[in-house]
Amino acid sequence: MSNRQKHKIAGLFASRKGNLDARLRRDFVNDGIATIPCRITDYYDVISPMSVKKYETLNPDFVDFINRVLS
Repeated sequence: MSNRQKHKIAGLFASRKGNLDARLRRDFVNDGIATIPCRITDYYDVISPMSVKKYETLNPDFVDFINRVLS
């Protein structure tokens, strides 16, 4: 593979990264609120079952998932 071909391929990947960044800003952040697509089966996938009404906390497994997605 020639250097020219390698440079062209690298350019394609760079433009895709730019497109991905723009898509993330456009599709997943609205008015400063980020949305992360994920599959949940019930309320307790996100909210800890040990929470008390009006004092809900996030499920630690969900927090771990979010941390993996963001890192």
